[in-house]
Amino acid sequence: MGYQESFIQFKSKKSLMEELRRYDKRDKSSDIADLVCVDRVKKEVFPFKEGELVAVVCGERSEQRDKNRLRSGLGIRNVKDIVFIDNPVYWEMAEEQGIIDLGAFLSMHFEKLSKDEYNALLKKEQEVS
Repeated sequence: MGYQESFIQFKSKKSLMEELRRYDKRDKSSDIADLVCVDRVKKEVFPFKEGELVAVVCGERSEQRDKNRLRSGLGIRNVKDIVFIDNPVYWEMAEEQGIIDLGAFLSMHFEKLSKDEYNALLKKEQEVS
C-alpha cells in the first residue's frame, strides 16, 4: 500500500481519447486511484516517443502495479504500459545528465496539457469518430 504516480501509455492516440471519454463518464466515487491529467512528451524518453500523449494516474500504488488491476480499477482498456513516474531508470538518466532533481528531469521530457488542449483533443476525436 502507498501512494504512486504513473504514466499510462495506450495502444494509440485514438484509444487514449476513447478511454478518457469512458473514464470521464463513470462514477469515480469509490476509486482508489485517479486519472488526473494528460501529458505530452516534449523530448523522447524510454519508452515514450516525442509528441506522444500519456495519461497520468495518481493514487494507491497497488492499483498501478498490474495492467489488469488498473483497467478494472479505472474502468479503462487498451493500456499498453504503466511507467512509474519515480522510475529508477529516470533517476539514473537524470544523474547521468547531472540533474539532481527528478522533477527538473521530468519537466524536460513531459508537459501537462492545458484544460483547453485536453478539451480540444477530446472534441476533435469525437468529430472524427
